[in-house]
Amino acid sequence: MKYRILLEKIDEQDFPKGWFYAYIPTLGLTTHGKGIQGAINAAKDLASLWIEEKIRDFGANSSGFEFWKNDKENLYQDYL
Repeated sequence: MKYRILLEKIDEQDFPKGWFYAYIPTLGLTTHGKGIQGAINAAKDLASLWIEEKIRDFGANSSGFEFWKNDKENLYQDYL
């Protein structure tokens, strides 16, 4: 599964020029980065951490989690 990343140039005085917000609407996550590629990379990192946390939470509450835990790398590829 892939998620869209919406980018918005930051025009606030508190940020140096060239920074962008990166919003992942499906996950309700927002981050920022320097330049378009920096914002995209930050969004991918944030989504990976969010997914890992959800996997960990799911594993703590489910005995059938071993399949996902053993194939975590492929699961990340599906999400990013």
